[in-house]
Amino acid sequence: MRVTALALVLAATLGCVSASALVDPKPVMAAPSAELTRKAIARACLRTGFSVDAELPGESHCTIHQNEWRISVAVKYDAAHAQVHYLDSLNMNYSPNHGQPKIRSSYNHWVQDLSDAIDHEAHLITADENPDALLGPPVAAPAKEAAKPAP
Repeated sequence: MRVTALALVLAATLGCVSASALVDPKPVMAAPSAELTRKAIARACLRTGFSVDAELPGESHCTIHQNEWRISVAVKYDAAHAQVHYLDSLNMNYSPNHGQPKIRSSYNHWVQDLSDAIDHEAHLITADENPDALLGPPVAAPAKEAAKPAP
């Protein structure tokens, strides 16, 4: 009986160790149009192992399956930004935890990788569409000093 109780406590403790706060990645840059942002999301999914399951105006639903677990996210986008949001998961130890959701820590790594890939693809597409868009305003050369006469 005592061994069983100790095993339960140990199992509960180890289960809690792998749980982290569920964190949606920060918004990233969108491509120059909604269609190009959708394309950047699709390319990012291919690079990171996700698949695009559904397309809605301004939103792509993406899923990744690995072994016995699954992560489903919504990538919402507008003219300026795209952001990954949690939708659903399987075997990721998700818990709503009174408004402070917890999930297996690997979830945060997978969705951050997807978000980084979306940002990368959006930058590539933007550079292809308008190379000067990423450069910013031109910088003026420093003014030349007048030549000083020799003493």
